[in-house]
Amino acid sequence: MNVQNETIRVRRFQQEKPIDRAGRPTTVTAVIENTGKDDVELQPKLFLPPGVKRRSPGKDPAVSLASRAETTVIWQIEAAEAGTYELLLKIDRGSEVVATASLSMPFLPAIGALEPQYIPEPQPVKTPIL
Repeated sequence: MNVQNETIRVRRFQQEKPIDRAGRPTTVTAVIENTGKDDVELQPKLFLPPGVKRRSPGKDPAVSLASRAETTVIWQIEAAEAGTYELLLKIDRGSEVVATASLSMPFLPAIGALEPQYIPEPQPVKTPIL
């Protein structure tokens, strides 16, 4: 469920890549927009379910947003196991939650390193020209 304020809203909350795998870092971005006449100080907070950990930044960054402007906030996350996880973003202004957004994010199983197949040694082609 997404909650939007009359002046603060989350325009986009999405994963950066179309396919993500467990055990590999991936990026989630949020575009936050201020349509009001006043500059605002906001605190975006990303809530992760069990099994998903934050890689960077270590804590949620505070955002100063000018009137009629937008900003992009970026997080690196990683899922331990394959599955679909629900991420929740809350935007606070002071003690008030002014906007929320959710993202259902699937992670495919991890793929290990493949053992290379045998590749024969190169052999020059026999030709009468050389």
